[in-house]
Amino acid sequence: MSSSKGVPKIIGGYGRGLYFQRHEGFSVDFSKLVVEQIKAPLDALCAGLMAAGELDQYLFFNGVAEMMGDGTDEGSVMMGCIELGRCAFLGFQFTPDVELQVSIILDRAIELSSIMSADSMQ
Repeated sequence: MSSSKGVPKIIGGYGRGLYFQRHEGFSVDFSKLVVEQIKAPLDALCAGLMAAGELDQYLFFNGVAEMMGDGTDEGSVMMGCIELGRCAFLGFQFTPDVELQVSIILDRAIELSSIMSADSMQ
């Protein structure tokens, strides 16, 4: 993961046992990372989509957010990350702001998926 300020970086473990460290010096576990980096932004995206009356987009992304749950079920998180990728093929037309939000969420999901599927930490 990136070592930019405020973005967690891996400090050990794999799968659900992943632990990340922020520059502030405290560590955060896998489920907290999922919630902070993917679930919370998905929830914010859904709120904006609902307010804009984009029901189809809302239903899709809300379903993914529900799939992620609280981030403790690694299989559900991985399925949610995979499902997120489908949004590119569903014909949604995003406003520039929503497109940016979706791109950031997708980037984080790809990053998380690659970490989860790694056989060992490098």
